Amino acid sequence: MRKLLGVTRSHRDLGVAVTIWLLLSFGLGAATLLYTALDRLLLHPLDVSHPETLVRMGEKRPPVMSWEWFPYTTYEAVRQMHTLESVAVEGEVDTMASTSAWTEPAVAHMVSGNYFPLLGSVAEQGRTLGQADEQEGAGSIPVVLSHRFWARECGSSVSVIGSMLSLQGQPFTVVGVMPERFFGTTLDSSPDLWLPLSAQPLLSQKPLNDPEPDRRFSIIARLRSDTTLAQAQAEFAGTYRATQRADGDADPKEVGVIAPIEQGTFALREQFGHALTLLLWGLAMLLLMVCANVAGLLLAKAVRNERDTAVRMALGASCGRLIRRALVETAVLGLAGALGGLLVAYLCAPLLMDLLPAGRAPLPISLIPDWKIDLLAIGLSLVISLMFGGTSRMDCI
Repeated sequence: MRKLLGVTRSHRDLGVAVTIWLLLSFGLGAATLLYTALDRLLLHPLDVSHPETLVRMGEKRPPVMSWEWFPYTTYEAVRQMHTLESVAVEGEVDTMASTSAWTEPAVAHMVSGNYFPLLGSVAEQGRTLGQADEQEGAGSIPVVLSHRFWARECGSSVSVIGSMLSLQGQPFTVVGVMPERFFGTTLDSSPDLWLPLSAQPLLSQKPLNDPEPDRRFSIIARLRSDTTLAQAQAEFAGTYRATQRADGDADPKEVGVIAPIEQGTFALREQFGHALTLLLWGLAMLLLMVCANVAGLLLAKAVRNERDTAVRMALGASCGRLIRRALVETAVLGLAGALGGLLVAYLCAPLLMDLLPAGRAPLPISLIPDWKIDLLAIGLSLVISLMFGGTSRMDCI
């Protein structure tokens, strides 16, 4: 009978351990995946130099705020603003890219010569575009590839630098490849290619400053070190109104605004920013529920094993030894739960990625947790298990 009771207790303890492992695995896995998504979409700054000083021009027609694509003439006016240290533009170009081996549709961004220097970004292979490339008649017009496009269409070959790439039947020279984490400033409009403004005559019959332009641009800038956002906002409001009057398109309900873009611009964040913030609180509640369930199971196990604890102490086992044994058991359980949680997060990341809305190009982010989030998940699992595992043995003191 005693042996039978021991086997029953062993099976019962195994069932509790498996239940705790499942709770930690699925609870921490869901929390890790959600935190990774929120970090990439809401919290993580752009992978550029000093993103906290970056701003973008927009337009507000109360109560709606929109990121405006401005004509080139507005960019020329904004460049004269005293509150901005540097101003750059990027405009979308739908094109067909081809070599002798393949032809694929591509999304390009036509950018000013100071675009990459303003962001403080350097190429992974070759070089970026510069002011010299903005001048027409400067020789063969260069193009810079995104890492995604380079891997997909060029097989990550270093020999692509210096090769010719045809865009809409016009020849361009590949001069660089950007790092994998660089996608510009807009998450849902990450380009395959970057072109200088000098490409305009090859891709359009209209000049950039045409009164009825066929291309518009997003305007980004850096604030001067001695300037506040409010000062820049006041100056841009006047500049925006002046350009409206010059274009004969003045609307008193429309207001030019400047907003920081430290985390980049993303339609999902603009539309559902408050909901995503609430999701952070939901994530905290999920972790609290996991903690409460793990604590309840460990305490119930300790109460059920009180007789076993009393027998061990009667046979000479010290309280410290019993607590150390419980901590080792729960530490192993916590580590196993953390590894299970990371496995759940890694397996479910592609599924969540497919659910996120994207533009014409896939979102240039990965929901696979990085090593920092991995360590955070492991540490959190160990804290939960050790805290409540140690507490469950405090009755022997």
